[in-house]
Amino acid sequence: MKAAILLLNVGGGHQEAANNLKAALTKHHPDIELRVIDALIYTPRWFQVLFAWWWLKMQYTAPRIWGWMYESPLFATRFWSWWMYQLPWWGMRRELREFKPDLVFITHFVCNPVAARVRRESKLDMRINYICTEFIWLDLYFRWPETDHSFVSTEKQREQAIASGLAPEQLAITGIPIKPAFAEELSRADARAKLGIPHDATVLFFFAGTFGGTNIDRIVGSMKDKRVYPVVVCGKSAEAKERIEKLIAKAGIDGKVYGFVDFMDVIMRAADLMVGKGGALMCAECLATGCPVLLYGSPPGHELGNAKWLETIGAGVVTDTIDDVLRAIDDLLAHPEKLRRMHEVSKAAGQARAAERVVELAIKDRLATRAAAPQLDA
Repeated sequence: MKAAILLLNVGGGHQEAANNLKAALTKHHPDIELRVIDALIYTPRWFQVLFAWWWLKMQYTAPRIWGWMYESPLFATRFWSWWMYQLPWWGMRRELREFKPDLVFITHFVCNPVAARVRRESKLDMRINYICTEFIWLDLYFRWPETDHSFVSTEKQREQAIASGLAPEQLAITGIPIKPAFAEELSRADARAKLGIPHDATVLFFFAGTFGGTNIDRIVGSMKDKRVYPVVVCGKSAEAKERIEKLIAKAGIDGKVYGFVDFMDVIMRAADLMVGKGGALMCAECLATGCPVLLYGSPPGHELGNAKWLETIGAGVVTDTIDDVLRAIDDLLAHPEKLRRMHEVSKAAGQARAAERVVELAIKDRLATRAAAPQLDA
């Protein structure tokens, strides 16, 4: 059996979900021949630069325009569909025709109609599986009836997809594929012991990249008199890591500062609250570990939609400004029962084995729907 994973590497979530599906396939089905196809790689360089700029930068440099794109009827026109979903993706179409996979996993919605077109024109026997890497459903982008299965995270998404015309049998609630480490058993006490964090501390996890500039300095500095233990992850910014290390040392704050880490699951299990952006993959990881979220800086569109959904179910708090962040932290610290309720809701909503479930359901469907081999007369 052959399987292909299709994605567009714009925003880390689509790539991360693809990586996690690959890990699940490799671990549980090593006999399957697998190919990962990043559609953007097969487009002209000028288009890669333009698309990446438009997809990522517009969210933050022109958030109102970005939000308008999710509501304007302009993006439901036939011209938009022709340009967005067909014209630039000849390389992805070529790879699919040559590889002829039995099943396809898609982590970016742009790839859905492309895969359907290849199957239709080349008469390939392949099943198309779309994994929605958000907590909201957007008909304009996600609804492609030719997709055999769509895997979503919430019952509300499923209801919205059915209301838009998809058949119930096309939908399954699995969650967003996250790393296998999030499915492993690790208590809060053991996580804190691994990190060398006091067992009785109130631990706040800050993702520094969310705040930009020195806003994170202001937030971490304000922790001095709050009797909390900040854990700050700075990613690849060595400058931010060095600056915040100096800040907490000078202020006498007991905490930890990391650069890039590959043990986010341990940090989230150790934390009482994560303060950061509403990226769906990170939020899915927080849910899997029962870590409540305080969300800041989510641009209009899918990220703000994710953030508001988490707030709606009681797993998160959405803020607009740095002052709002500080007030929300004070409120949660003053009412620990709110944090406890948020933890319970988060844990109940988490789906740590989403990647495995998507893979198993897709393979089961492929085996059940495989065209029967012709019977030869004796």
